[in-house]
Amino acid sequence: MSTATDKRRSSLEAKMPPGTSPIPWPWSALAVASLQINIPAFALNLTAPLLEVTDFDSSQVIIRVAVDKEVTTLITLKGRLIENGRKFQPEEFGWQIELEQETPRAEFVASTIQVALSLAGNVQFRIPEYALDCQLNFEMPLSSISKKLQDRQTAYRLMVIERATNRRFLLPQSYSGDTVAAISFAYHAIVDRSFAWPFGTVQIPMPAAPENLDLLSLDQQPTRYPLPPTPTSRILLGQVIPLGHEIITIEDGIVERKDEVREEMSRNDGHLVTVEVSSLSGQVRYELPEAPRLPAAPWEAKIQTLVDLEERLALKLAARYHALAASTLAHLTEEAKAEITARPELDENAYLMND
Repeated sequence: MSTATDKRRSSLEAKMPPGTSPIPWPWSALAVASLQINIPAFALNLTAPLLEVTDFDSSQVIIRVAVDKEVTTLITLKGRLIENGRKFQPEEFGWQIELEQETPRAEFVASTIQVALSLAGNVQFRIPEYALDCQLNFEMPLSSISKKLQDRQTAYRLMVIERATNRRFLLPQSYSGDTVAAISFAYHAIVDRSFAWPFGTVQIPMPAAPENLDLLSLDQQPTRYPLPPTPTSRILLGQVIPLGHEIITIEDGIVERKDEVREEMSRNDGHLVTVEVSSLSGQVRYELPEAPRLPAAPWEAKIQTLVDLEERLALKLAARYHALAASTLAHLTEEAKAEITARPELDENAYLMND
């Protein structure tokens, strides 16, 4: 079994298991036919209409299927004619999913189905109109599955932002770190509205006065510092997404350079002192009460079904990693396992850098 991936296409291949029933041959064009996919591991059943059926040299059948409005799949059946050409015996099954448009929805649907097929184990494919019924087991490297899950998460977050803001995005060839962070922030602003977020420092200009010195609580640490509401937005894939006013609260704030701030404030002459405050934990609380909102039922039934797979997909992937780790240790003695898995004992110089 093998896999291949690129931005527009993802493919899987599997050998047909022994005992797969042959298919009557030749196939004739049917006005109505559909592909049925049953994935028991996720209690997922999908039905998609066939768009086109083509055969080449009686050794290969290519079937184009409309998985979603912007996603199609090419199924390639490779095999041979048997019973004097009256039946086709499929031996290999190829699955190639394609994005007709580079949209968040298309990426979300394609990635979800690809990951589900790769993690499910046994999967049933049926085309009743052509008497095709086969059980398959696909494989994909765990690193590729993890990447697909990341693509799925980013696409879903963009879908949420689209739905809440009535915007439309086209996916880039790749994402920068800043873009991923902006997508994540806007998503949490819309869905959670109050959330913790990584934070460095903030500079607060304050007049030099005794009362402001008291507000800073320089002799106590850490201290809670609520900042005044300010309008905010994020730029996502070339579009500005307004998020209303943000309210930042530093729950464990620490004033940097306390002695300098104390000296400046003690002048009591009203000049502006730049006070730099950092967070002891490296994060703050954001509240965005004016951020756009999702409607009560944002997704149609099909999309909601795929959304609801989130936890089960993650659990299946984790189980695969655990099984891989267990198989790696299986041949070792108990002493060797204990040596490999023992927690290291580090002395006080462990984190010093050598010249």
